[in-house]
Amino acid sequence: MVGRTPLKTSLVIGVIALVIGALRAPPAFAGGTVIGTVTYTGKAEEKELPLLIFPQPTFCKKIGTDGHKPELVKGEIRIVKTIEVGEGSALKAAVVAVTDIEDTAFLDGYKGTEGVFRFCEFLPYTGVVVNQRNFHVENTDHDPDDPKSMKGVFHSSHAYEVESVGYRSHHGKTKEGVEYNMDILYLTSPARTIFNISLPEKGSTVDKKVILRKENQGSFVVLLCDYHAWERAFFLPVKNPYYAVTGADGGFRIEDVPAGKHKMIAWHPFAGQIEADVEVKDGAIVTANFQMKK
Repeated sequence: MVGRTPLKTSLVIGVIALVIGALRAPPAFAGGTVIGTVTYTGKAEEKELPLLIFPQPTFCKKIGTDGHKPELVKGEIRIVKTIEVGEGSALKAAVVAVTDIEDTAFLDGYKGTEGVFRFCEFLPYTGVVVNQRNFHVENTDHDPDDPKSMKGVFHSSHAYEVESVGYRSHHGKTKEGVEYNMDILYLTSPARTIFNISLPEKGSTVDKKVILRKENQGSFVVLLCDYHAWERAFFLPVKNPYYAVTGADGGFRIEDVPAGKHKMIAWHPFAGQIEADVEVKDGAIVTANFQMKK
């Protein structure tokens, strides 16, 4: 059998060729990684609202005990931390996103934004939404110590499309003649309702489509409760999976960003928005730091 290589020899040669080929082949990368920190030159800000003028004040105070967030209750006052600034001017809850990529597979497969009412707080405080995709909200609150609220603490899920937000001071008086001061969130005009659904009992849910008409003009989503004025959250529209929300250290990490030059933003509903250009290389880590100014 002239010219025929024995079977065992062929297998060995084949395996060696595969190993050598694997060693010589360039590594395959899904893209690069963008890391960085978002800072804020201003000071932390918080607002105050009197619990006594809202429903279920006793239960809502429990966020300071059962909810393990004592910093949010000061006597009969509910504290709202609108801008949280940590060590080194780190800005918490900023959304960082790549803005110049429209990922059709991501948009088609996006399963929706998740939100929850827990101890009269809406979580998360900031996040993202996708236009024409659903927003799912659940009420997990009930008060076993209050016969009227054993089945649930009444919340509403009221979503708006807005272009900016702010706070203004308000002085009022209860029916009993008790005076109070409070900070009220206002939505700059035009503000358009996307959906408004009541969640009267624990386990109540809403699953509604987010429809944005001014996404290209910089609009975003505010979700609030019409019964408890401190329950509100803010969501930036995105078109791809390359985003992150900063933690208490202001840091973020976005992986698998396609190689190339990209536009990015860091956004916070009260601290503002800043843009940056970044160049991503396959398999590499690039740093992009953002400083928001008061």
